Amino acid sequence: MLSQSIKTAFRYVKGIGSTRLNVFLRKANLNRKTLLKKIHWKKRLGLSIYITKRYTTGGQLQRLHRSFLKPHLVYGSYKGIRMTQGLPSNGQRTHSNAITAGTMPRIVIVKPKPKIAPPVRTKKNVR
Repeated sequence: MLSQSIKTAFRYVKGIGSTRLNVFLRKANLNRKTLLKKIHWKKRLGLSIYITKRYTTGGQLQRLHRSFLKPHLVYGSYKGIRMTQGLPSNGQRTHSNAITAGTMPRIVIVKPKPKIAPPVRTKKNVR
């Protein structure tokens, strides 16, 4: 991971696009092609603190997105049905486009499995 450029490394952070990356690289006086291993660890730590304080990223962003989707899915609204199918839901045209919307990865809300008590073991009668 440290042998990658900043541009490549931030590609894996959900919620940070190229525009936001450019903004805080400009503030930190860094080049996009700079390798992470050439940046001092204190500056890397400062970048991560800056990002987490100002932006919602990663798992936090996914939880927030799921919380917006959940009511639509629970009530079975038209919007919820379109979301589960991975199609546009705000009245966009689907006859001649929306091919990419149909092939985009779907967000699945996983319900926790109910906990089942382990089976009770009994001693068998020894003869």
